[in-house]
Amino acid sequence: MALEFFKILKESPEIFTANMYTQMGTCYLDQEEEVEAESCFQRAADMDQNNTEARGHLANLFRKQGKQKQALDMANHVVQLIQLQNVPRPKRRYGKYLRDPAPPLAAGPMAAAKPLMPLQPKPAAGEPREDTPSLGIGIGTGKIVAQPMAKPVLTPEDRLLAEAETSKLLATQYLILSRQRDRMRAGVFEGVRQWTKAARLLTNDFRSFKAFYPQDKSLKFSGYSSADVRQASTPLRDDMRAMASQLSQDIGAKVQDRSNRIPNGFGDTYRGMSFDAWLDIFMEFAICLAKRGKLKESYEMCQAAKDCVIFFHSRNDMFLLHLSWCMCAIMLNDYQTLMTIARFFLTDYQFTTDAYRMFTALARTCRGAVSWFNSGPTMKFILKQIKAMDYSITPASERTAEQDAERGLYTAVDQDGRLIINDDLDISLLMLYGYMLSLSENYLEALNYFMRAYALDPENPMISLSVGLTHIHHGLKSPSGIKNQNILQALTFLHQYYDIRKESEHLEERLEAHYNLGRAYQLLGLTHLAVPYYQQVLQENQDDVAEDVVMDTAFNLQNIYAIAGNMKLAMHITNKYLVI
Repeated sequence: MALEFFKILKESPEIFTANMYTQMGTCYLDQEEEVEAESCFQRAADMDQNNTEARGHLANLFRKQGKQKQALDMANHVVQLIQLQNVPRPKRRYGKYLRDPAPPLAAGPMAAAKPLMPLQPKPAAGEPREDTPSLGIGIGTGKIVAQPMAKPVLTPEDRLLAEAETSKLLATQYLILSRQRDRMRAGVFEGVRQWTKAARLLTNDFRSFKAFYPQDKSLKFSGYSSADVRQASTPLRDDMRAMASQLSQDIGAKVQDRSNRIPNGFGDTYRGMSFDAWLDIFMEFAICLAKRGKLKESYEMCQAAKDCVIFFHSRNDMFLLHLSWCMCAIMLNDYQTLMTIARFFLTDYQFTTDAYRMFTALARTCRGAVSWFNSGPTMKFILKQIKAMDYSITPASERTAEQDAERGLYTAVDQDGRLIINDDLDISLLMLYGYMLSLSENYLEALNYFMRAYALDPENPMISLSVGLTHIHHGLKSPSGIKNQNILQALTFLHQYYDIRKESEHLEERLEAHYNLGRAYQLLGLTHLAVPYYQQVLQENQDDVAEDVVMDTAFNLQNIYAIAGNMKLAMHITNKYLVI
């Protein structure tokens, strides 16, 4: 259908352009009419000396026809044209601070002396001096002003050479990046050095592309402009070069080194690599820097990837990026940054149980104090999540003005950009905030959230364990009258936990239940009740358990026997279980 349309337009040569001949030749290629296609491509090449697409098709046709020499010449010609089109314009450069040129020297012995300036009345306040020049050192100003240097004019040959050197450098660095990746991951010093050097050059080139870093990040990347397409279409892996190289091997001709592929559908790539591949380079480079202890450079690389609009508007890319950022913080023992970055998962995946579990798992990697886990900003952030969760389940007639304002706390959106409103309560979120309050020794407030979770899932053994332990700690801090009540409530929930866990089919869970109940009794000073549960751990233990609590159990049992004065039993436990 399209071919018939082009045939009609061809009858009017004054409106039939080179691009139309190229498209017409493509139609002939689809119908496998290579003779007609070659004629159209040749006509397009004659009409437009810069038409690389038509010449690329001609090179392929010549190669199929066995005309190796003509194919090689055409391929090299295409390479030269693309390089000339892809050379970026030189940036404006500013030289050192320049002074005003000296006045022309007169002949005679006083030639080097400055001419005397006539005295002039002092100008009034705020009035500029008429003899003060605008650039250079002005009379009475003493200021030094930067002057732009003359813009260099590059010949086509110079521009070709500059682009060839840049392309050659980046292609070489990409090759080093690929070859040294395994050595870098293995920790080989020379491999790490070469890989990081190559990754730095490649990421710097990506970061220098202004289309990826607009001032307004809310605008999505919609493709390359006519000015940007030249640089973006210069690949690091070159199909046209490979074709020319193969042809040269066949006929023994010399291949031109400076080559580029014909741009064809590169809207989701940069320099021939997909954006996913570029994100992998950014993330692995950041992790590599973190392993070497370079905190600032590692975080700068993560921030640079986050600021790129390509990744900023991709939910999957932002997830991987923040996960890598958290890994860098863990390697650098920067737990404050870890907790700050981990909030992303709670914001972008609001009311998702796995997001709260991931936040807690990341918090467990902190080997220092728990202060960053239950810090004021973190607890305030989690409380806002709970308020937003409570908003949707509160009837509209019962909402207060303060609760109506909490609708603005929703942050997660679906694929259509609409806010995700929850319709139920998340137990993990309630438990997370309860743990934070418990670590802050706000046991009574923590019980409020634990009991809300217990009301939603009364058969969950971990909720019962958390409620029981919180009652114990609250009771130990309370006056004697309330203390007994709290301990009684604690034992009720602990035995409920124990009854559920001891029926588990997993040995690890049964051993955990014995140990936890024994430890609770020991904490209360009821050691005679703790000993039977500790002994059950030692009796039921096997060698292939995933989580071994035998050493902890034996140590506690040894202390009980030693404090009671039974050193013989304490020594027996020590020799049997605690000697390495």
